[in-house]
Amino acid sequence: MKVLFLGAGASKGAGYPLASQLLPEVAKHIGSLQPGEVRNEWEHYSDFASATRGVSQRILSSSNPEIVLTLLDLLAAAKATEMQDYWKSHSHFGKTSDRTDFERARERLENEPYEFSKAETARLGLQRALDDFFWKKHTEDVETVARERRAYLERELLPLRDGDVIVTTNWDTLAERILGSSGQWNPANGYGIDLQVAPQGVAPAPEFLPQSAIRILKLHGSYGWYKGKTGVYLSAVRNLDFLPVCVGDSIVYLRDKNEPQEPWCKTYPRSLMAYPSFIKKLVGAELVQI
Repeated sequence: MKVLFLGAGASKGAGYPLASQLLPEVAKHIGSLQPGEVRNEWEHYSDFASATRGVSQRILSSSNPEIVLTLLDLLAAAKATEMQDYWKSHSHFGKTSDRTDFERARERLENEPYEFSKAETARLGLQRALDDFFWKKHTEDVETVARERRAYLERELLPLRDGDVIVTTNWDTLAERILGSSGQWNPANGYGIDLQVAPQGVAPAPEFLPQSAIRILKLHGSYGWYKGKTGVYLSAVRNLDFLPVCVGDSIVYLRDKNEPQEPWCKTYPRSLMAYPSFIKKLVGAELVQI
C-alpha cells in the first residue's frame, strides 16, 4: 500500500493560495461580490479587525491565518468561561426578586470590552467568507482551464492503485475530482466514513456505486461537507453538482440521502472544516473516525 500526503503546497499550482496568501485572497474575493449576506458577514470580521488596537490589532494583521483564528478562538472561549463563572457566582438569579444583581449583570454586559463582545461574531463572519471563497474555487475547478492547471497533480495521483491512500489536510476537492473522473474513487465509500450517496434518480444507497480503489482521508474535513441531524452529508448545490464521478463509461451526478430538503437560503449551514487555529477542534465523530 502506498500512502501519499497532501498539504497546502500541493494545491498551489492549481490556483489555490498558500496559507500566507489565504486571507488577502479571501478579501479580494469578497470585494468582488455584490452587497449581500456574505459581504455583510465578512464585514463583521473586517470591522472587528480594524477597530481593535495594540497587540490585538497586530495579531489580526498577521499573514498567518492560524494566528488570526487562534486569537478569535481565545477571545470567544475566554468570554464563555468568564460568563459561566459569573453566572455560577450569581446562581440565585431567577429565584429572588433582587433587582440589584440583574442591573449589575446588565451593566456588565453593556460595558464589556469590545474584543469580548464582538469576537464570536467576527470569527463566524471570517469562517463564512472562507467557505464562500472555497465555493468559488470549487465551481471554477469544473472548467477546462482549471484541469490544465492541475495536470501536475494528475501525474502524481493517477498512477495510484487499488488499496493506496491519500491523506490530506486540505479542504479543496482536487484529489477527489481527479480520481473520480478516472473511476478510481467515489464519495459513497472513498472518504473513510459512511455516506448515503448514490446516482441521481436511484434509491440512495452506497451499493449502487463500486468500491473506491483509493481512499481519500481528509483530516480537517472538506469544503462541501456539512453536519446534519443524522451525520455528515454532502451538499448537492455546494459540492456534488460540481463533482461528478465516472462509473464505467458514464459520467454520473450524485445525491446524498441525508441532505436536508429545506431551501439553501433558509438554512445556510457551516461547512465541516476544521479551521486553522492553535486550539483547533475536530468537530463531530466523523473527523475523529478519519
